Amino acid sequence: MSNRDFFSFCTTLTPVERRAMGELSMALHVPEGTTLYSLGEESDAIYIVSRGMLTVVPDANSGNHTGVYLSRGDMLGAAEVITGSARVTSAMACEDASLQRIPAENLGELARRIPTFAIYLAEQLSWRLLQTDEQYHARSNCLEFSGNLRNFDIVAIVQTIYNSSKTGELAILNEDGESVAGMYFREGRPLCVQCHHLTGMEAFWQIFLQERMSGSFNFTPSEEMEDIRQELPLNRGVDDMLINAVRQRDEFQMIMEVMPPFESHLHRTGDFPEWTGDLPLRPAMEAILNLIDRQRVRLDEMFWLCNFSELTLYSALVELVRSGAVSALGAHSTVDSATIIAA
Repeated sequence: MSNRDFFSFCTTLTPVERRAMGELSMALHVPEGTTLYSLGEESDAIYIVSRGMLTVVPDANSGNHTGVYLSRGDMLGAAEVITGSARVTSAMACEDASLQRIPAENLGELARRIPTFAIYLAEQLSWRLLQTDEQYHARSNCLEFSGNLRNFDIVAIVQTIYNSSKTGELAILNEDGESVAGMYFREGRPLCVQCHHLTGMEAFWQIFLQERMSGSFNFTPSEEMEDIRQELPLNRGVDDMLINAVRQRDEFQMIMEVMPPFESHLHRTGDFPEWTGDLPLRPAMEAILNLIDRQRVRLDEMFWLCNFSELTLYSALVELVRSGAVSALGAHSTVDSATIIAA
C-alpha cells in the first residue's frame, strides 16, 4: 500500500470513472482566511485540495492556528463524513485555494460507480491512523521521536517538534543509516540547520523539497544546547516558514519539468543578463557564472559545488539559459538546451 495523493489516484481511473468523479463532485474556490468548516459543525462533505494551502486546527476560535498543513492532493474531512460525526477540527485557507468538494450524500454512488474509490479512502484513513499512532507513542515517552520517512512528511515532523516546545536535535538519515541532514531546536523553534553541505535557510528549504523521502528520522531531546550557533532568523514565524517550504516544493516540481538533462555540460555563452526579476536569485546566478568560468561543470555536479538549495540554484540556471548567458549541452550534442528550458 502506498500513500498516494488524490490526483495520483485519479490517474488510475478509466475515462468512465473520471467522468463519474466529475459528475459527483464540484470545484470550490475559497479566498485566503476563509474558514471552510468549524469544530462541531455537521460533516456534509469531503474536500480535496487542488491548489493553495489549508491548515486544520483543533479550534479556529482558540487563537492558536498551529495545525496540520494540507496542499495539493491532500484530503480533509473524510473521517467525520464516513462515521457521520460532527467536525472534530476546523479548516481554514492559508492562501487563496481551490478544492474539489464531494458531498456526503454522493459517497454511496461514488463507491458504486468507482469501486476503487472506497479502497482509496480506506488507504488514506489507515495512513493517517498509523501516523497519529506513531506520533502519540513518540510523545508519550518523552524520550525520542522517531519513525520511517515513508510514513511521515517532514512538515508534520517539524510541526510535532514545534508544538512540543522541546529542545533537542532532529537527525534525518538515508536508507543506509547515514546522516544527511540535522536540525537543532530550542523550545520547539529551529535554530540551526544543516543539509548535506548547506547550512542556514538554504539548508532549511532543501530539506522540504521532496514530499516523500526515503530513510528514517529521530528527534532526541536534550537540554544541553547552549553552544549551538544560530543560523535561522528569529524574526520569521515557524508557521510562515513551513508554508513557504511547502510552496517551494510545488515550485521545485515545476522547475524540474523544464530542466535539461542532468548529464549536460554547462557553458558560458554570454554576459550576465540585465536582471530585474527575483533579487534572491542574483547571488545564485553570479555563483553559477563564476563556477563555469573556473572549470568544466556538469549539471548534476552543480548542486555539490554551490551553497544554494536545488530550487534556488535551478531557478537561477533557468533564467541564465533563457537570457542566453549559459547553454547546457549534452555530452555528445551540439544543440543548445535553451530551447528545452524555454519550452
